[in-house]
Amino acid sequence: MIVYVNKETLMVQEFPVPSDVENWYTVETEEYAGKQFIPEKGTFEATEEVLAAEVRVKRDKLMSEADILVNKALDLQDKEAENAARSYRQALRDIPEQEGFPLNIEWPVPPA
Repeated sequence: MIVYVNKETLMVQEFPVPSDVENWYTVETEEYAGKQFIPEKGTFEATEEVLAAEVRVKRDKLMSEADILVNKALDLQDKEAENAARSYRQALRDIPEQEGFPLNIEWPVPPA
């Protein structure tokens, strides 16, 4: 899709073509919702809020899997595996506290 981005306000307009088109960037993009326009690059990039939400979705899925690891270890009465699974789950919980979140994430490695 073609969208127009005002060079002064960075307001996005899909339709109609602005009458003062010289004051607008013409950008071809698939999606721009939740993204901001970067004039220097001529592209839309996800905002940190959107990236943070995406990271949390992935983290929550991994935390559900970690819960299963903890429960399996409890069922087997394997204290070592339980501690490893709990440590992994805690590391997942701590992801939003990492320096560089949400742009640079160090994902913890699940226990073997």
